[in-house]
Amino acid sequence: MTFKKAVKRLQKLRLALAGVTGGGKTMTALKMAAYIANRQGGRVAMIDTEHGSGSLYSDEFDFDVLELHSFSAENYLHAIRDAEQAGYAVLIIDSFSHLWEGKDGIMEFKDQLASRAGANSFTAWGKAGEKLKEVIEKILSSKMHVICTMRSTMEHVQEKDDKGKTTVRKVGLSPVMRKGIEYEFTVVGDVDESNFTTTKTRCSALKDRRFFEPGADVAKILLDWLEAKALEPEPEKPSVLEPINKRWAALRDEHGLDNRILIETIAYEMDCKFSEIEGNEEREKEYDDIVSSFEQKYGGGTDTEPTGSVRDANEKARSHREELEETAMPHEHAEEDTPRDGWTDEQLTMIQDAGKRTNTKEPRMVALLNAAETNGWTFDFLIDKIIGNFKPDTKPTEEETPAPQGKPPLSF
Repeated sequence: MTFKKAVKRLQKLRLALAGVTGGGKTMTALKMAAYIANRQGGRVAMIDTEHGSGSLYSDEFDFDVLELHSFSAENYLHAIRDAEQAGYAVLIIDSFSHLWEGKDGIMEFKDQLASRAGANSFTAWGKAGEKLKEVIEKILSSKMHVICTMRSTMEHVQEKDDKGKTTVRKVGLSPVMRKGIEYEFTVVGDVDESNFTTTKTRCSALKDRRFFEPGADVAKILLDWLEAKALEPEPEKPSVLEPINKRWAALRDEHGLDNRILIETIAYEMDCKFSEIEGNEEREKEYDDIVSSFEQKYGGGTDTEPTGSVRDANEKARSHREELEETAMPHEHAEEDTPRDGWTDEQLTMIQDAGKRTNTKEPRMVALLNAAETNGWTFDFLIDKIIGNFKPDTKPTEEETPAPQGKPPLSF
């Protein structure tokens, strides 16, 4: 690891606007987005979770809208991705709070996980938190300026005006979102009755500032700060997987293959997910070898025949892929006439121990257990597959214990 001189590079704005309902968040976001788009060129997109309320401003601002009615993390991710691919300069997410507590949102997802047998709130929070992190990371890594609005919890306070008359005012408390969410953004401001108050900022020009009916004025300060003495972003390094992905895509399209075949082969052969390959040289090499094995089987790809260890790796990858293909149909080794009464407790323990002794990771173990249940593999046949002693000409005997039906997967 090497330290290098810190330099300021052009970055995109990550702005959060929090406030009570009716406080002016949507209008403020549109005014700021319009200034940014006009100054830097480009168009504005809005993800609208408020039943089309954003479109009420379409006579004042020029923007495109996508209305969401299910607020799952996947829908937010797809919407952000689609906006990026369409080339928008600024994206408004109105509202970000629905991801947290809306229909199909993070809280609902967590409750569904916690209600399952054997689950608890702690483990459910872990999985739900990963989904939220994924959306946040997508926002932070976006090539667009992103403005998120968040509803604030609200209370009413009594105040006296200049004439001594008592008035009731809505006051926003904390945003409806995960605690500490403000630390993810470049700037966070409270919008209250069209007033903008900075609550968190990396831009010193906005520190402790308050603006009435903010819009272009605040956006100008932010853009001036982002652009001042900033170097162009470092060019993105091309993904080392891109040429391999293109080879697979060409082979898939030509022969009508399914992406699941490749994903399952990676899980079976490499004991990892596709997303865990890039950045690991050993896994990148294994992935290249797996795609080469498909090319050797179906034709295409490199013109030269691989030799030595590469050929051995290809043969191994091809063998595993063919095993996976066999799971798509009744297995020739299955005992179809044998009743499936389920594994005994002793057998379940032995299966689990075999996985632990061979350090078989969860993706491969799940693939094997699913194949056993689908195709009626016997107990000894499954153990052989786990410990790696299976040979293509090995057939289970009639005396071997049959596979179960409907057994839940083991935990590893």
